[in-house]
Amino acid sequence: MELKFWKYHGLGNDFVIVRGRDLEAAGVFDAGDLAKRICARHTGVGADGLLIARGASQDEPEPLEMVIFNSDGSRASMCGNGIRCFAAWCRDESVRAEDVYPVLTDAGERVVAVLAADPFRCEIEMGAPDFSPAAAGIADTQDADFLGKKVLLADGQEIVVSSLFMGTYHTVVWLDRDGNREAGAPSIDDEAALERFGSELHVLPVFTKQTNVNMAVLEGTGSIRLRTFERGAGMTLACGTGACACAAVAWRTGLIPAKNDTVRVRLPLGELRIRRDAERTIYMASPAECIAEGLYKI
Repeated sequence: MELKFWKYHGLGNDFVIVRGRDLEAAGVFDAGDLAKRICARHTGVGADGLLIARGASQDEPEPLEMVIFNSDGSRASMCGNGIRCFAAWCRDESVRAEDVYPVLTDAGERVVAVLAADPFRCEIEMGAPDFSPAAAGIADTQDADFLGKKVLLADGQEIVVSSLFMGTYHTVVWLDRDGNREAGAPSIDDEAALERFGSELHVLPVFTKQTNVNMAVLEGTGSIRLRTFERGAGMTLACGTGACACAAVAWRTGLIPAKNDTVRVRLPLGELRIRRDAERTIYMASPAECIAEGLYKI
């Protein structure tokens, strides 16, 4: 049995896309298991995640929906780079001809706005951040938020973090601030150290749902350099919701002035533009492109 797939990437964060109807036709009912197999770098197509398109064919009922599975088989509620790739696929496969349309995700409805067709570029309405500890998946606390809090690592060092919900669970660590460098936080240029650091931090008991770890450096008053360790995927070249989370924390804590309503988030393969409107809704803009399509043997 063969399964039609497409592979897209957004600034290096790569995804395999399949149609939900094709999964059913192929008798695939465990999408998590498929994600682990098809995303495997050496024995599968290779990707950070699997995107399943539902409502994307004439014989499928609305709404248009994107279902996300991480490469370890776990289901994710939202992915910023993933939904940009999904939007590019929708344009390439004539699923949506209009420039503005909604997409249903596990984190709620998100609105796609196509900015350019060739090369493809779009802006996604990402919603508003939720700073409440309960929403961020933080263990019982009486605090109103979990910003600038210390967590204890295995070596006894305390690292200052800020956690929130931005479509999924996120924690921001300013590597060169809050005494984190002195406490052993890695350099943003040390890939191996970032992976070790993120791997330990994302499963600390305080994070009851695990967390995505955004390791960031503030560059001036309108630019952030970012690397992310994603729960369920590990180190990735880009994380859209993570970029939004970093900007949200920087605005909330005054690291970036409120008047600066647009932030550049620099990643290894390019940058994301993050902006917010008067209602504090956050928007993310950047490109996405197709790099392969073919048949995967089930």
